Amino acid sequence: MKPARRVVAVRHGATAWTEQRRWCGWSDPPLTASGEDQGSALGNVMARLLDGRQPDSITSSDLERARRTTVLICEVTDPGRRWPAAQTDERLRELDFGDLEGRTWNELDPDLQAQLLDPARFVAPNGESVTSMVTRVTSFVRSLPPGCHLVVTHGGPARELGRMIGAAVELAPAGAVELDLTDI
Repeated sequence: MKPARRVVAVRHGATAWTEQRRWCGWSDPPLTASGEDQGSALGNVMARLLDGRQPDSITSSDLERARRTTVLICEVTDPGRRWPAAQTDERLRELDFGDLEGRTWNELDPDLQAQLLDPARFVAPNGESVTSMVTRVTSFVRSLPPGCHLVVTHGGPARELGRMIGAAVELAPAGAVELDLTDI
């Protein structure tokens, strides 16, 4: 039997752009006061999801909104600093939305809206393809050893983690889910 590889996937707390429903990929607006509160509140969620287990690793996207959420989680959940030190990994970044960064759905022309509805083929103008994001997230997962891993990321990578095992994962800001990625 293969040793288990479990990931507790967390989406960062709210930013002004997430609250305004703006495309936010590699741009890096800070957490709002609400996002800071959400990050701290994740301590209770982590206690439930980890059920007394200590994560074998903690990794966040290298973007500040994910790094700050990670700090807040660890301050609340691991005040004695017994958990491993958090690392960052750029493979956990959100999709680079290129020219769409900072725009809302209603600000996009109908052709771009239609393209966004077909994520398997979507390529952001002057940005990244969904396929490229999937490749880097898959590379990250395959680099994880067996064990339990806390991963703080963004909406797109979280959806991809779920898709890898056939689960529909749509996390709101500061949402979390545990996934068994043993067979990836």
